[in-house]
Amino acid sequence: MKELIEEALRVSCLLWNADIEKVRNNTSRLKNNVRAKRMFVYYIYSFLEVSYVDIKNYIIGFNHASSIYHVKEFNKDLDNDPDVKKTFKQFMHKMNLYSVYGSGYMEKRKEIEKLKQELIDFINK
Repeated sequence: MKELIEEALRVSCLLWNADIEKVRNNTSRLKNNVRAKRMFVYYIYSFLEVSYVDIKNYIIGFNHASSIYHVKEFNKDLDNDPDVKKTFKQFMHKMNLYSVYGSGYMEKRKEIEKLKQELIDFINK
């Protein structure tokens, strides 16, 4: 999992032309660094299920409130900014190609989510 998270940070910084150390250390407020950070935080929270509290292990100086804020802001950017949407699509393509879990990781994850929902529905009957 650690390799996947590091790759997500690397790819996010590459796509936004951001400085990886400034993103990791949370030391820059330049737009490209902020966008790279937000996309990274959004991805590890939404797709790798890293909790808001645990995001502090990957971005220095973050707490759960910072994590929540950046995920919400990136969601807004995805809805309102075509450039962010396009860049995130490229990011997801690159992340789907890179997988320490082997080929078919996303398909396996989708199937697990489906089974999880079926189990919840069964229990709630």
